[in-house]
Amino acid sequence: GIIYAYSKNKKYSPSKFGEAAREKIVEMNQEINKEIGL
Repeated sequence: GIIYAYSKNKKYSPSKFGEAAREKIVEMNQEINKEIGL
């Protein structure tokens, strides 16, 4: 999930954890909204 977001996305290094986590949160939010019909 969010903690290892940088390791799953090669464009982020461990020092860019915050950016990778933010991108993953936005992605997860979009998936949730799609599933609940928002």
